[in-house]
Amino acid sequence: MEGFKIPLAPKFFDTSVKHPGEPFDWVLMDYIPGVTLESLLRNHKRIRLLYILEIITALNLQLKKMGEKGIKHRDLKPGNIVIDADFVPHILDWDDVTTGVSMTQSPYHGTIRFAAPEIFEMKKECASDIFSFGGIIFNMLTGKAPFDDVYNNLDYIFHFIPEEYDVEDVDEQEEDEYEQEDDEDKEKKVKKINKKNKKRS
Repeated sequence: MEGFKIPLAPKFFDTSVKHPGEPFDWVLMDYIPGVTLESLLRNHKRIRLLYILEIITALNLQLKKMGEKGIKHRDLKPGNIVIDADFVPHILDWDDVTTGVSMTQSPYHGTIRFAAPEIFEMKKECASDIFSFGGIIFNMLTGKAPFDDVYNNLDYIFHFIPEEYDVEDVDEQEEDEYEQEDDEDKEKKVKKINKKNKKRS
């Protein structure tokens, strides 16, 4: 954590890495009051373009500094961005900066809707955060998260996710049912999704 100074990011004070024998991993950092960008989008659907541009500018500054220092976030999404009372965005839920402390048992990091493909190969690259940043911009402008149509068909998406990946809110029964389907049924589902997307476009 030493030398970690990113504009608008919380200040880090201590971590369990410095205290061997701790029963669990922890990180002590600033508390930033506000609402997550995810909550803001869910409650207001659309945000004024001027505010969106301000958020993009501030996040871009943070990502630029992260790239210069070689710092990767790996789970950049609206739920990990807090908007304070002055409508300034702050990136939270850091992983790479914690010097070995990980708050998840899974070797993979990222949220499917916003994660770059290389995340699921356990690659750590700054470019992955830029991919997620683009997804956040798309979410703010359209009110929809990237890949919503595919994500909403969880039985289909299991076909592409490594077995080790810990997906939140997944119905294991749906996964089992999907594995029992033959290739013809799976192909029909893919065609159905594509047909649905064409109607919306």
